[in-house]
Amino acid sequence: MKTKIGLIFLSFFLSGFNMLHAQSQVHENKRHRMGVELLGESFYGNIQYDFRIVKKFNFFLHTGFGYHWEEANYLTYQLGLYYEARLANPNHYIQLGLTKTFFDNYLAQKVGFKPDPSNPYFESWMASLGFVENFGKNWYWRFRVTGFVINKKTLGLEYIIENPRMIIMPHLGFTLGKTF
Repeated sequence: MKTKIGLIFLSFFLSGFNMLHAQSQVHENKRHRMGVELLGESFYGNIQYDFRIVKKFNFFLHTGFGYHWEEANYLTYQLGLYYEARLANPNHYIQLGLTKTFFDNYLAQKVGFKPDPSNPYFESWMASLGFVENFGKNWYWRFRVTGFVINKKTLGLEYIIENPRMIIMPHLGFTLGKTF
């Protein structure tokens, strides 16, 4: 009988400890995030910085700098806006975003990359849907699907007719970073 009471007491104690531990592991969305994305908005990788502009509604201003290579080398920079909706688990978020990405071959030439005089610069709009998890001590990871839509004015109608696959091109991105 003493053993059963002891086991019951121990199970209540451990379950209470687990509940306290789980509550202490909730990682609030911090104001700043900095991470490295593989693939994603630049196709090959970029460094990103997100700044939460409205705490109550989880709106983030997003900026990034990366590298893209197709037939020439491009340095890329992004500017966008994200919204994150919290899921049932307080460390998980669904992210919706819209980003304008600039691909600059002229800037890439200045740092020694191969030039492409026929297309030195183009822009794109990227809409994304992602999943974000805050974990550990101020860490986060993000997985997202991004739809890449090229600005028609920049490339010209002839290029678009010859390369219709370039209009909308979905791709994936994975980010790992720190919050502060």
